[in-house]
Amino acid sequence: MKRLLFFALAASVALAVSCKKDEKQQNSIVFDGITYTVDVSINKSALEKDAYQFMIQFPDGKFMTVNCRSTFDGKTIDLTKVPEAEGDYWNISCYGEGGKNYFSIFSDPSLSNGKFQSGTLKVTMGDKGPGTVDFSIFLKKGKTSHTHDNNDHSVEIKFNGPVKLVDGYQ
Repeated sequence: MKRLLFFALAASVALAVSCKKDEKQQNSIVFDGITYTVDVSINKSALEKDAYQFMIQFPDGKFMTVNCRSTFDGKTIDLTKVPEAEGDYWNISCYGEGGKNYFSIFSDPSLSNGKFQSGTLKVTMGDKGPGTVDFSIFLKKGKTSHTHDNNDHSVEIKFNGPVKLVDGYQ
């Protein structure tokens, strides 16, 4: 009986530790059904001007940019709607190797080469450290249509952790 109780207790501790670890290491994108672990950086000069410009790099050469005004910090953005406040904007773009443009979707539909059929985005800034800033970036249930490459795409981002500050993008 003691052995059974010990194993049950050990299993529940292992489960709790593994769930906590998963919560902290949410650093992935699911793009068209494939999960990628990603590296995320933010443009330092844009951040100083109250704008978030993220570069999300996939291990296979794809990259995604997520840009929005800091006025959206902590708020859920409905990607199917135009922001109500003048000057507020967002845009999300995804590129493949060699600069292949999958999509580049802006809150202003006249600038886009596609649109989101569904999806929400929430970006929240946390603590600042030397050379990094903590951010949470969650894009849920993103579905695109009428894209540059004439394909529909699905995208979800789950990122929570330090983001490297960079001086522009290459």
